[in-house]
Amino acid sequence: NQWSAANLTRFNGMLIGMSPTPKPQLVVAGVRGGVYVTGSGESYMETIASHHERGHARGAILKLKTIGAHLYACGNARTVGTRKGKEDWYTHSVAITPEREGESGGFDDIDGFSEGDLYAAGGDGDVWHFDGERWQKCTIPTELWINTVCCGGDGNVYLGGLHGHVFKGRGNQWRQIHQGAMTIPFRDMVWYEGVVWCASDYGIWTIANDQLIEADVPSAVKICAGNLSARDGILLVAGHGGAAFREDGKWKVIFHSGDMSAAATLNPD
Repeated sequence: NQWSAANLTRFNGMLIGMSPTPKPQLVVAGVRGGVYVTGSGESYMETIASHHERGHARGAILKLKTIGAHLYACGNARTVGTRKGKEDWYTHSVAITPEREGESGGFDDIDGFSEGDLYAAGGDGDVWHFDGERWQKCTIPTELWINTVCCGGDGNVYLGGLHGHVFKGRGNQWRQIHQGAMTIPFRDMVWYEGVVWCASDYGIWTIANDQLIEADVPSAVKICAGNLSARDGILLVAGHGGAAFREDGKWKVIFHSGDMSAAATLNPD
């Protein structure tokens, strides 16, 4: 009784995020910038503009992330935007140096300690930092493609790259803490219960004390590997195999793809 549905057309590569401001709403965005908004008593369509009035073209939208009081979007062509309200997207991209011809950059992910301390990452080692006033490119010790970024509760930034390589640091001080050998990179990295959680379609891992290890989760949760989200004391994992969440040290399966009625509380101990 708590689920509703909407049929959307011309939405390729759909992303889902939560916009807290000006009121809590679910935001669904396509890679081309089309947006569907629903919640708090209304539903409507809007668009993330393809060009800024100063001529900076927007790239494909690749990630939505709630940071502080706002929803952020990032993507190709070093695109960063903030949703301020209904049909009101503020672009940061005009303050970021465009890619040079032949340069492989752009942002696959974004995260922040606050809205005045953001990191956007992607491309061949293309990592940028926003200090509340300006964006600056970070110097990192790799030209590998960066897929994920997590601003940890320990004050460090974690980058997940091609093959599962992991880098840790801030500003221009970085070091590699894991040499990856995976066939696909992480989809998401989030901070939860004092460690970094990482996930792809192939599994779930944690990073603690600079060590990446396979997460100790029940098999019914492992099947749900894919994407991660952490907010309000809850860790959500969802993928092709289903969805589950962790709260107060316990896992609960929402559903499995093979059994839509599956719902069980799991104790990893």
